[in-house]
Order: sequence, then C-alpha cells, then structure tokens
Amino acid sequence: MLENKLPEVKSALELQDLMKIDFLVISHNHYGHLDVKFIKFFTDKDVRFLTSLGVGSHIIGRGNKKENITELD
Repeated sequence: MLENKLPEVKSALELQDLMKIDFLVISHNHYGHLDVKFIKFFTDKDVRFLTSLGVGSHIIGRGNKKENITELD
C-alpha cells in the first residue's frame, strides 16, 4: 500500500497532546491529508469531519463512523 512507502515525518506535536478538536476539515483526497495514523487517532473521539464529496469513504475506511462525516460539494 502507498502509506507503507512514504517516509515518516517527525511531528512537532504528538497527537495525544492536541487539545479537544470539534471539527476536522479535509479539503481533498490526497495522501498528505488522509494520513492513516492521524485519521485513525480520531476513531473514538467526538469529532466531526467536513470533507469534499467522495472523501468520506476514505475516512470511514480508516474506522470512523459515517454519522461523523459531512461531505460538501
């Protein structure tokens, strides 16, 4: 899979150190916006995803609930 071939980039902040996030806006379907570790981190969090049409299936495929995703045209 593609995500296994990409170099890992060290973040300045660990995911668990983020403050509570209410909404995540994902503008389009690009591997940099759909990082598997990042998207999966929010699986059990109370967060809404706002995305463009067609991106929701990628978020659901990473374990998030359909009802937490709003796709906009």
